Amino acid sequence: MKDIQGLPAEHVERLDAIGITDVEVVLEAGRTEEKREELSRWSGLPVDEVLCFVKLADLTRILDIKGLRVRLLYEAGVDTVEKVSDYDPQTLRDRLVEVNEHMKILKRHPTLVETNYWITQAKALKRIVEY
Repeated sequence: MKDIQGLPAEHVERLDAIGITDVEVVLEAGRTEEKREELSRWSGLPVDEVLCFVKLADLTRILDIKGLRVRLLYEAGVDTVEKVSDYDPQTLRDRLVEVNEHMKILKRHPTLVETNYWITQAKALKRIVEY
């Protein structure tokens, strides 16, 4: 879970206690709505928090989307691989710059080259999470 910034330590500890220790395990354990509800029961976390973890983990499958970048995408409402793949690179960059200027998540804004790269990757990724 170290690839994701800003997760509540208590929630990470609850997942860790039941063997959910990295993004791959989170993705498998929370891939479907039924599995997320089960994970919620096991961990004691609300289903919406489990869904947040799953979405963040899914975004980290895009190369270069780790740490604070995953948090910026999520806070910008671009919280799934599918949503990233649907964006135009300039529109995505504009959205991320807007959110970053307001929330000060990254020291520098993503470039157009970066957003184009992320979108290209997202389009090529297999969809593994059911929403």
